[in-house]
Amino acid sequence: MTHKSSCERLDASAYLDGELDNAASLYFEEHIRECSSCAVTLAEQRRLLCLLDNAFGSPSEKKLLLPPNFAEVVTARAQSDMSGVRCRSEHRRALLFCAALTFAAFALLGAANLDAMLAPIGGAARIFGSILLMVARFFADAVGSLAVILRAAGGHLPIDPPSLKLFVWTLLASAVILLLRLIGSYHRTRASE
Repeated sequence: MTHKSSCERLDASAYLDGELDNAASLYFEEHIRECSSCAVTLAEQRRLLCLLDNAFGSPSEKKLLLPPNFAEVVTARAQSDMSGVRCRSEHRRALLFCAALTFAAFALLGAANLDAMLAPIGGAARIFGSILLMVARFFADAVGSLAVILRAAGGHLPIDPPSLKLFVWTLLASAVILLLRLIGSYHRTRASE
């Protein structure tokens, strides 16, 4: 058996990985002592394995040491960093973005659909306006009626005792309030018809 054929049968990587049995390992070690080219190959493979271990070592060997309160520090910094929320330019940018989205929505809806979209708002405005006008007329009529009654009565009540005078004024005020309620009821039934 020549030297070249015995070197070809030997596997340095199998020796380094511990895949050879005892007899084969002893034979390889004897061969390395005698063959310098195989010794160089074994040294190169050992350097490659060391390099790979350093580059891709297990996480337990290369554990980063973190401070004991690392999670609390990160949480506190994340919660207290409100610089993006408080910035005026960010508020302005958000407002412009909302305005652009609103404009795009109206542009996409089109002018034909604008009337259909604004019709419920117009109907609600008409109803609110008619209710407001009815309330205003009610109070105007009530104040006018009260002014006419007070001008007619004008202190010409021929009642001397103050308690009787108070009773008459209370009766008069109750009659005015009842009249105002009747007028309001009349206007409500007319508006609903």
